[in-house]
Amino acid sequence: MQNILSNIDTAFPVLFGGALAWIALWIVASIFYRRSKGKPFFPRKSDHDAFYESTGSGRSNRNFFTRLGGARNCLTVAVTDNSLIVQPKFPFNLMFLPEIYDLEYSIPKNRIHTIEERKFFFGKKRYFGLYPA
Repeated sequence: MQNILSNIDTAFPVLFGGALAWIALWIVASIFYRRSKGKPFFPRKSDHDAFYESTGSGRSNRNFFTRLGGARNCLTVAVTDNSLIVQPKFPFNLMFLPEIYDLEYSIPKNRIHTIEERKFFFGKKRYFGLYPA
């Protein structure tokens, strides 16, 4: 047992450094991916936005896995004359989180059929947009 603990003590800096390097690799890869797709790192309010909220919350209902991962107070929601845009804020748009949990949308206005307001516990309102996939 003492031999295992001494091996862990000597290997800890290498294991810890490897874990940090692995995380840094995923961050750099996600930066290159977002740049190649033309996605912003810092979503900003435009003068043409009819509505803008920088502390939106939401989750995808696409499948069971995307229902597990949601965003609380870290989504930007913008409504323009032509579309509805939902994007995560920095740093939540790194490490492929929006792609894994399906949190980034740009939906043209003609694809949105209805928007419903539903009241939940204690009068809390939630909005649901319905559009075909």
